[in-house]
Amino acid sequence: MSFLKKNYFLIIILILLAYSISTFNLIEVGIMEARNFQTAKEMVEDNNWLLPTLNGEPRY
Repeated sequence: MSFLKKNYFLIIILILLAYSISTFNLIEVGIMEARNFQTAKEMVEDNNWLLPTLNGEPRY
């Protein structure tokens, strides 16, 4: 029991590290999601809310 009391902070850090490493594979961005983000970014930059574009080309 004294081992747990002395190394409580270290054990918590190791648990959090193991959890964060296991979640790295969950974050995947698909190509369509990236295109949607770029389209929204261009709409905000150009202040053009009626015609969405992707790399300056109309996107329907």
